[in-house]
Amino acid sequence: MLQQIARTQQDRHVLLRISCWARDVPVSDRTRQWVRVVEDVLRQPSFGAQESWDAAQLAGTLARTAHPDGQLRPGGDRLGVIIRSALASVLAMHLSEADEWEVSMVNDLREISLADPPHSVLFTLMRAVLDLSREDARLGVPLSERLRVLDNKLPVDPVADRLRAVVLLESCDHDRADAASSGTWWEQALPLAGLLAAARSPRADVADFLALLKDACPNQHRAGLHSVLARALGQAPSAQEISDWRNAYETAHASLPSAWRTAWELSQVLAPEVLEPWRPLLDTLTVLAGQPAPARPEPVMRVTSWIESHGGLSAEAFAAAAAEEGPAAAAGHLATAPVERTDVDASDARAGLLSDLVVQDPQLWARAPGGVAAAAAGDPAVLAAYFNSLHRAAREGKIADAELAAIALAAFAARPAAKQDGPGTGQLQRVICNLLHRAWESGLLLEGASGAAEDAIEWLEGLVTGWTQPRTDTPQPLLTAIDQPGGAALLSLIARDLQQAQRTGQGLADPVRAVLARLLEGEPDDHALAVVGFCLAQLAHIDAAWTEEHADQLYALDAPWRPAAAWLRHGRPHSGILARLDRTALLQTAAGPDGIPALDKIILSFLTGSEALGPAPALLTGLAAQADGPQAVSELLSRLAQAVIRCEETSPWPEQAAALWRCALEAQLEPAALTGAGRFAYADRLDDAAWLDLTARTVARQPEVEAPYAVAERAAHHPDSADALRIAAAMLAAQVDAFHRQEIQGHAARLFAQNTTEGTAEHEQLRIALINAGAIEAAYKDLSAGP
Repeated sequence: MLQQIARTQQDRHVLLRISCWARDVPVSDRTRQWVRVVEDVLRQPSFGAQESWDAAQLAGTLARTAHPDGQLRPGGDRLGVIIRSALASVLAMHLSEADEWEVSMVNDLREISLADPPHSVLFTLMRAVLDLSREDARLGVPLSERLRVLDNKLPVDPVADRLRAVVLLESCDHDRADAASSGTWWEQALPLAGLLAAARSPRADVADFLALLKDACPNQHRAGLHSVLARALGQAPSAQEISDWRNAYETAHASLPSAWRTAWELSQVLAPEVLEPWRPLLDTLTVLAGQPAPARPEPVMRVTSWIESHGGLSAEAFAAAAAEEGPAAAAGHLATAPVERTDVDASDARAGLLSDLVVQDPQLWARAPGGVAAAAAGDPAVLAAYFNSLHRAAREGKIADAELAAIALAAFAARPAAKQDGPGTGQLQRVICNLLHRAWESGLLLEGASGAAEDAIEWLEGLVTGWTQPRTDTPQPLLTAIDQPGGAALLSLIARDLQQAQRTGQGLADPVRAVLARLLEGEPDDHALAVVGFCLAQLAHIDAAWTEEHADQLYALDAPWRPAAAWLRHGRPHSGILARLDRTALLQTAAGPDGIPALDKIILSFLTGSEALGPAPALLTGLAAQADGPQAVSELLSRLAQAVIRCEETSPWPEQAAALWRCALEAQLEPAALTGAGRFAYADRLDDAAWLDLTARTVARQPEVEAPYAVAERAAHHPDSADALRIAAAMLAAQVDAFHRQEIQGHAARLFAQNTTEGTAEHEQLRIALINAGAIEAAYKDLSAGP
């Protein structure tokens, strides 16, 4: 049964439990069937992708099982052969789905370790196959037998050839000392060398294999080895071809042809006889590189130093300059420093370096924001990187509020000129808006603000005016808006007015009133109206009179660009706004494909005891009456249960949730509307008596509930409850997979065995359910064993 589950199951938790079981089985009890179960688990892509560590442990366990206590199995025991075949078969399946580029990311397969497994199960399986092959070699298993299973299972491709090379490389000492395997080793190695050289993607382990052949090849095989490698490399370029490529490289950075690159990367491990035709090219490349090729091919990806990461600019040098001369002087040096590398954008290199420097020491770089801004004034991208890093540091609490005010004013002083357009301009405008927003939300620059801060309001208003335009079909208007200077400016303006109103106790003031009125009354701009909707709860809280004055524009739900639609998706909960929305439109939205945020606001309104939505039965009935309404009610109950899981002991939410659940039952909704109530099995703060009563009533009408295994498990903790018996009986009939069916049967059997109400109708109901589920032994174990 486990083999069937492992072969068909995709749930990571189920596969993880099977994996744990398999590793716990004693070595003496591991059979051919055990191997098949392990093989099927390792075949599941979801298990390897999500549980890479456990996959490595399971693969290692399988490999070690081939040789108990490090010894060969007796002659009649073929489990080692079966394991060798199973590992190769699983690896072949993963290789068939792998990208050759992914494999090339590992420069040396010998560096993979199951003790510190890689994230990719492909490399885990490679290492397991290599470990088993190396152990086979140590124990004297002939090379022909070790390679036979790889030849039969693995595809004919460069990745499999590379794996075979590492097998030979790791076993060479054992095989070359064994007369039976020595000849086979060279018979396999010579043609394999040609295949590897022809693959055009040599890695370090391949280079080591070829180096071994170069140094250890017997004289009788040496000519054959040279011939194979020469054919694999192909024809060397002529002097004219080399000259043409060099000119193209020096003028347009033309790439090196793959065959030429292979000859260059392998030049340190190939014999002079093989490289002789390639010598003119190798000499040219040595001159261009300033040195011969590396001893081994370098990794495709490697961690670089800061010097390489920033186009040749030295982070250490500029960090030292900032510490000794101050950040403004260091920024001045950076602004004029030449960027040596021509394959990177100079402005991006300076911006990236300055951002890293601020992250390293934000307090140092926050001391003179005006000086740094003046030094980098000619490059908006560098300014944006500098101020954005300071903003991030302020958000993380690494910069004091007093410094934040000065930073915001310095950023505003460095704003791009009117109508300025170019790289980094929009980014700098957005960063300035965000800094002003944070300063105002922190209570800064509000009372006794400088003239510059007042000018900032006018500047923000200008950004909003120049940004707005009629549009109503943007897929994600809020996310699009706040990523643009105009949207960030509108958000900043609203934030300032909200803070000011909260301080003074007065409502919204100009210019925000005028800006919002223009947006609400003009042609709709879904970007701007989404920002208004995002802030709608705060606006209603600060100035209820203003929101009521514009209720028709703010609370309508007749189009997706309306502010209320954005509030339902992204805004803060507010019961007063819920009460003002058209009830039919609200329920249609909640039952729609993107209704989860609306459902969450409805749930919170009930949990907090608000009466904004009226009686719960009427609301639930109305929601269920919509298209896909029963599914929406089910989702509401499921999310309601999740809201009260592990809440505070003194919280009134569990009681409120139980009341809403009870209303759903009393409303006589379709059974499908009750499916989500199964999730209450996890709500540990919900009173057991209430849970048993409500769950028994639920499953009587809808046995197909969410998390039936959790429902059965919680019911099993109450052997003296008739409701628990009813619940367990219903769960035994649930349509679940084989693994969960067995889990439910176990809970039901334990409840039945411990139940103290023998002879009752509920007791007999559970017995019959156990029999119908196939758990006959559990159904009769309370009876005497005799005839």
